Amino acid sequence: MSVRKRTLPSGEVRWLVDYKDQAGARRARQFKTQREAKAFEAKAIVEVSERTHVPRAEAVSIRQAVEKYIMHLDGRVAAGEMERRTLADIKSKLAHVTGEHGIPEVLLPDVTFAAADSMRLRLIGAGMSGANGAKVLGTLRTMMNWGVDARLVTRNDLAGRRSKRGSREKKQVPIPAAADISKLLVEADKLPAPYGLYVRTAVLTGCRAGELRGLQWRHVDFTVGTVRVEQRAEQDGTIGKPKTLSGHRTVPLPAGLLAKLKEAHFAAGRNPDSYVFGNRAGEPIDHDAFSGRHWRPLLRRLGLSGLDFHHLRHAYASMLLNAAVPVTEVSRRLGHADPSITLRIYSHALPEASAGAELAGIEASLRPRNTDAT
Repeated sequence: MSVRKRTLPSGEVRWLVDYKDQAGARRARQFKTQREAKAFEAKAIVEVSERTHVPRAEAVSIRQAVEKYIMHLDGRVAAGEMERRTLADIKSKLAHVTGEHGIPEVLLPDVTFAAADSMRLRLIGAGMSGANGAKVLGTLRTMMNWGVDARLVTRNDLAGRRSKRGSREKKQVPIPAAADISKLLVEADKLPAPYGLYVRTAVLTGCRAGELRGLQWRHVDFTVGTVRVEQRAEQDGTIGKPKTLSGHRTVPLPAGLLAKLKEAHFAAGRNPDSYVFGNRAGEPIDHDAFSGRHWRPLLRRLGLSGLDFHHLRHAYASMLLNAAVPVTEVSRRLGHADPSITLRIYSHALPEASAGAELAGIEASLRPRNTDAT
């Protein structure tokens, strides 16, 4: 690499950095000052040696990067590694990044945290909530991380950085009251099959809606009393793998739920390949249709309109923790990759220990023992 002075026909001075990239191709960039040129040279030397350098001429814009990223995610959906609904949510957030208040034409290497955070503030100024603005920024951060792996950019300036949004505490996941869950189950049992059992199984296994809809009778072990989570059904009925490797799991079934599942199995004809929660066409039930026709009306009747179906999973986790089930086991049953995830989400649901009684016990154990003289 070399840095040399260059005088333009206009008489202006530029500083040219002449170098070869990791593929051996000759590259050149010019700067207004020698300091800028020297700084780029030092940076390029490291990047070329690490084979991470992205020549300026090959840099893509945010708009182009979004297109490539969505193509990558389309592939993950096709491979069953991501739900279509998740992809749709990501697309909606990235549409703001490439939209009127976004930064669509900025080149990926030029995306700084300051530029991204300014975009967040513009979105909020245009009427977006602070929470959704942060989610858009988070989605851009994730895409930039992918861009580093895909060799579209050398580094992600957004990595590990968060917007200063005051000292508000992180919102805790809602834990439905046990009395509300009990009331819900009584009324849910009055719903037409298989919807009452669908609700009950969600409460007593902690499975996600997609995991429940993907269950087939072959996944239920009536002898041992367990259910194996091996697949999930997307909203359009497509069957895919669980969200993560740890999503593959076996969950114990309480006796009452097991008995109800046996009754449903007998009524369904005992076909091992039939869906536990299937419709007349033999396909997984439509969760959106269930929500509109049965779930939301049920909640309105009970005065529980703020309850989301996914909150039943939170109720299950809370019940296990309050029953003193070890966090490692709760994490396994929920399909979390690590118990730390479970603790982060449900730490506020842990039963409070009696610190006074514990300290009294510790104090007693430290008292010197009286020994008889010999």
